[in-house]
Amino acid sequence: MIKIHVLQTGRVSVDIGVPLRQKNPFAVTGFFRSAKHRVWLPVTTYLIEHPNGLVLIDTGWHTSKRNITVKRKFGLLPISYADLPKGMAINEQLERLGNKTSDLDYVFISHMDGDHIDGLRLVKDAKNIMVSREEWKDSQSKKYGYRYHSEVWNGVDVGTFEFANNGIGPFGKSFDVFGDGSIQLVSTPGHSHGLFTTLVQGNEKFVAIIGDVGYMKKSWEEIWLPGLTVDKDAAIRSLKWVQNISRKQNCEAILATHDPSIKPQIIEI
Repeated sequence: MIKIHVLQTGRVSVDIGVPLRQKNPFAVTGFFRSAKHRVWLPVTTYLIEHPNGLVLIDTGWHTSKRNITVKRKFGLLPISYADLPKGMAINEQLERLGNKTSDLDYVFISHMDGDHIDGLRLVKDAKNIMVSREEWKDSQSKKYGYRYHSEVWNGVDVGTFEFANNGIGPFGKSFDVFGDGSIQLVSTPGHSHGLFTTLVQGNEKFVAIIGDVGYMKKSWEEIWLPGLTVDKDAAIRSLKWVQNISRKQNCEAILATHDPSIKPQIIEI
């Protein structure tokens, strides 16, 4: 049996143009937009209890963002504001579940936007911390300096993994974590080049943790792109793949990191 803990590690305030692309090109940045366009969305991380080890997907906010309100900005642009109430940081939640951060066999970062990687320093003593090779490459490029901020991973031993060309997913590429097909990190680019979906399979059912491929059910049902994409065509292809697998009978759940309808829970497959 595989157990997936869905953990809400704070919230993020964004313009509605971030989860759902708008015609207004300024919507995603928040510039020249009133507060009425802003929404609070959950920041979700996932602890997977697998027979072969503990796997964490994303880390949420760092405790330095605790009690930040919309008056205090994260990053250089007013794209997002953080909120992390006491007890909701990833290390606090792991402790509540009876786990030390050093118990984590793997920490995988779906992509390196702040709300997914900011808490990395809280779990830096995990056995393995990894991002896709494509994502790491972009994080080192000045071209994406507006998006990736090295201070959140400085001092952390971050490794990379490579997708294998195995026919899995919209681009036929994935990384098999344990080599048995039970946890596949499926390449689903568009929002970023190295973004992956975590496909967890057990007892003839599967759960797809899609990160920011789409922000909510409406995203894959209507193929509604996120406001920020590096490759629009790839983003559409990735969303259509999510739409397709969501219709399969053995689909237990599609979990998007910022979907307001997804509540903290435990899923067993």
